[in-house]
Parts: sequence; structure tokens; C-alpha cells
Amino acid sequence: MYKPTIKMLKCNVFCLTLCVASGILLCVAAAEEQKCSINVTEANSSMESITLRLTTAGQDCNFTVLSVDSSSGVTHCVEELEENSTFQCQVVSLEPGTSYTLDIMSTTDEQRANVTQQTSPSTVSGLQVSETSDSLGVSWQPGPGRTERFRLLLTDPVGVVRNLTLESTTKNYIVTDLVPGRVYNITMVTEAGGRQSTTSRQIQTGKDSVMIWDSLEWTLLR
Repeated sequence: MYKPTIKMLKCNVFCLTLCVASGILLCVAAAEEQKCSINVTEANSSMESITLRLTTAGQDCNFTVLSVDSSSGVTHCVEELEENSTFQCQVVSLEPGTSYTLDIMSTTDEQRANVTQQTSPSTVSGLQVSETSDSLGVSWQPGPGRTERFRLLLTDPVGVVRNLTLESTTKNYIVTDLVPGRVYNITMVTEAGGRQSTTSRQIQTGKDSVMIWDSLEWTLLR
């Protein structure tokens, strides 16, 4: 009668130990889930800023963003009022057409994540167009920041007339062999890092002097 009692006591102690150990493991797992995890759900950029939207599974979290590639300083993320545990972070004073690595950090428990995002290139400035009867002279100045290349897109009411790729140092170009008296749209496209910015103008080529004389002569004869 004595030995079985000892075995039962051993079993009870062993079972209790397992239960306590399981409880500790569950508490550790729950604590892991409550960390200020970082999940970037949206990233948008303009020429001089990048805006991130992120969510977290943690509670009472705060986040900052630091651009590793610039001197823009630390950005403090703002929690959205409509959605709990959702934050917006806007990094400003950036260079157009440049790739940035952003270091996101939880100031609550130092959880971290990195995001790489490209700003849009700047548009050209001072776009000028001069015309003759069959050509258009286009000139411009590059905007600030980084530019990989330019594209000159010329269209008319029918469709695309020219689609030219130009080096980033180019500042002028003459488009020839055009139709006299026709209206054209000129679009200067700035490209960098797979992103584009555009500036457009509309202009009409001059009428051919021979055509004008023929038209006048026909009118006088009638």
C-alpha cells in the first residue's frame, strides 16, 4: 500500500511541473506577440518626400524613421486616429530622383525594419519651343536632383510622331521633317530609378510660304 502512494506522488509532482512549464512557455509566446512589430503596408513618394504607412501588433508603440542616405534628421511617426496601431511617417527635404534606405525603429522596444524607396525625378524648367514651317527647336534646363535620362515625346492628333531618348546632359534638340501648319504636343519626360516626371507644351508649326502664296493667288483668280 505504501509504494503505489509514492508513485502517485511522483506523478502529481511531474504533472504539476509540466503544467507550470507550459504556462511559462505560453506567457513567453504571448509576450513575443505583443512586441511592436513593424509591417509597412504602403509607401508613396514625391520629388522631395517619402510617406510610409505601417501597422503593428503591439500596444502603446511609438516609431521613428531615419534616412540612412541623407541628413534629413529623425522623423516621428504619427498614429492615425481612425485606426488603432496604424502609423504614418513622412520624411521630407530629400533629393529628387534618388533612392533612399529608411530605418524604421520602435522607440518602445527597439524593434527595427528597413525600407528602400525612390523619390520622383524633378521636371525640367524653362521649357521653350521655337518653330519653323517644318521643324521645332526645343530647349530646357534640368531640374534639381538626379536624372538618368530625358525623353522627348512629340505627338499630333493622329498619334506619336517622335519618341526620342536623350542623355541627362542634353539641354536642347531640333525636331525636323514635320508637317507645316500642324499642331504638336511636346512632352519632356525626366527619368530616374524607374520613375518619371513630365512637362508639356503645345505648339503649331509655321505655314509653308509657298502654300500661303498659292492660297492667295487662288483667291484673287476667283
